Amino acid sequence: MKDINNKEMFPIQQSYSKEEQIKRYWKCNYTAAESQLAYWILLPKDIKPVQIEKQPIEGLNINNIGQYVSIDKTCSMLEVSVYYEHCWYEMNAADWLVKKLDLR
Repeated sequence: MKDINNKEMFPIQQSYSKEEQIKRYWKCNYTAAESQLAYWILLPKDIKPVQIEKQPIEGLNINNIGQYVSIDKTCSMLEVSVYYEHCWYEMNAADWLVKKLDLR
């Protein structure tokens, strides 16, 4: 994603080593549900799953297929949710979110 000055808003390359990445993060590879719901994400090591069953979200026509929460109470709380909606055409994730939440 680019800002109004056409600069990348997020780093394209990692600024830390692979060893540091292994030390700080774990790879969540979720494949227990239907094949189209499979995903993988990198999460900080203190983030653990609290819900991984498919749950419909009323009024939005999407499904929550994963919820992860930090377990280290000495740090700021972090919650990660994974949502799924079947789209019949390719769409940018930011455009999908704006459309879904009607943020215009």
